[in-house]
Amino acid sequence: MARTIHLSATCLCGAVCQSITSDSVDYAEAHNFRATENLSQDALFCHCNTCRKSSGLMFTSYVACGAPLLGSLDFLEACEAGKGDMRYFCKKCGCHVFRSLSRAGEEDMRWFVATGTIDPVKGLKLVHFVGHENLSETADGGGAVWLKEVEGGEMQMFEGAGPDYYSGTTHQVVLKASCHCGTVKFHITRPDASSRLPTIPFPDLMIAYHTQDPKLKNLDDEKWWIKGDRYLAGTCACRSCRLASGFEIQEWTFVPKSNIFFNTQAGKNLPLDFADKGIKSVLKSYESSEGVVREFCAKCGATVFWRGKWRSELIDVSVGLLEAEEGARAEKWLDWWTERVSFEEDAVAHGRSLVDGLQKGIAAWGGKREAA
Repeated sequence: MARTIHLSATCLCGAVCQSITSDSVDYAEAHNFRATENLSQDALFCHCNTCRKSSGLMFTSYVACGAPLLGSLDFLEACEAGKGDMRYFCKKCGCHVFRSLSRAGEEDMRWFVATGTIDPVKGLKLVHFVGHENLSETADGGGAVWLKEVEGGEMQMFEGAGPDYYSGTTHQVVLKASCHCGTVKFHITRPDASSRLPTIPFPDLMIAYHTQDPKLKNLDDEKWWIKGDRYLAGTCACRSCRLASGFEIQEWTFVPKSNIFFNTQAGKNLPLDFADKGIKSVLKSYESSEGVVREFCAKCGATVFWRGKWRSELIDVSVGLLEAEEGARAEKWLDWWTERVSFEEDAVAHGRSLVDGLQKGIAAWGGKREAA
């Protein structure tokens, strides 16, 4: 017998703010997952190419919910991710909110809600993260190598976890990137002289803003985003990233604008210019806070860029879009920061254990990498 709980889901801009129902026990039993006494649902992180490319993130997670109320999808754009697989994202801020699945011969669609959009309920555990799936599509295990344990429980690994580190070589002269629908395409070049021109304060990833550490100002003009011939990359758990994407963890890499080239449908490679009409026609912009703009694909909702007016020459690029031949972590192009999850203090109730597990796991991974 199903036990139903009423929840609410919210996006960053607030255009989507609605009640949903969660029939957790029925869903859990149907998928041989556990259903706890407090109605939490087990959730898997999906690392498939479709989820990475449609979200811009390295993995996504959904839990089952009741069908949205009539008219509640009016503020959402629908994108077909695959046969019978629809994703719904906010037209204004790009947040992925719902997913629907239908199978041949079935009249009713099954509905799911993105876990990062679920508003926490005091005293109630809503989501229980238990494992990773579709890891074979990452080539290197993606972010699963950082999340092997959550709440002291070992995460299940489906379809092979891949190597913890990539030690081979790469023949890629440029690093290509694209969204699921192919509307957004660009490439990144290796650091050069122009990459060192900006003067940029340190990010929260490296020095927590709440500490008000004087070193944040970077008075010594350290080019912290350049790591040899690679770029710094890291994870973020801030509220804005969570509600702009729909998921708890956002992965960014910091790339100078001079090293990003947009690939137009006419076959031209244009230096990234957010004022260019061609680029503006495929990217939707949303000012998530004063001086901060996020870009996402207007057709599939993939998170693409983050930029701030105080560092307009250094762009955050969403890692899930990258097409590195070595795998989803793109280790021949990116140097992952392992000492902190940016804005980990923002983690909501059902994502707190996830962020704690990520901080512990990525630090351990970094230590083993250095030892190797």
